[in-house]
Amino acid sequence: MSPPRFVADSMLGTLSKKLRILGFDCKYFSAICDDDIALLAKDEGRILVTRDRQLALRCKKQNINTICLVGESVSDHLVHIAKEAGITQYQISTPGARCTTCNGMLNEMDRIPDEVPPWIKQNVKQFWSCADCGHIYWQGTHIRNLERLIGEINARL
Repeated sequence: MSPPRFVADSMLGTLSKKLRILGFDCKYFSAICDDDIALLAKDEGRILVTRDRQLALRCKKQNINTICLVGESVSDHLVHIAKEAGITQYQISTPGARCTTCNGMLNEMDRIPDEVPPWIKQNVKQFWSCADCGHIYWQGTHIRNLERLIGEINARL
C-alpha cells in the first residue's frame, strides 16, 4: 500500500512542512478557495487536511477523504492524522523526504555546494537538494528537534 498523499488548507503551512520532511506528498497553497482545494483533493485522490469544519462537512458529503483537525499544536495534529490515515509511526528518512518549500523530492548531493556557508561545510558532510526548486538541505539542529518531536508523537500512537 502506498503512503497517503495530502493537501493541506491554507491555515496549515507549518503542518504541511512537517509532513513533507517526514516523506509525505503534501500539497499546500497559502491562498486557495475551498472549491479549488476540494476539487484538487478529489481529482488527485488526496486526503484533505483542514481545521475548517464547514469545509470538512462539504467535502465528506462529496465523498472526499477528509481529516478535520482539532487542537492547536502540530504534535496533536500529527497524532490525529496518523490515526485517521493509518500511519503506525512517523520517521525521518532522507530517501523519500520532500522539500519543505515546494514538495519536490530531495536527492543526496555528491559534492558540497558552493553556496553553503563555510562553517557548515566544516561540520556537515551530507547534503540534499530539491529536484524541483534546488533548495539545499543538511542535517542541523532543526532535524534533531524534529526527531525529538517525532519520538514524542510516536509514543502517543
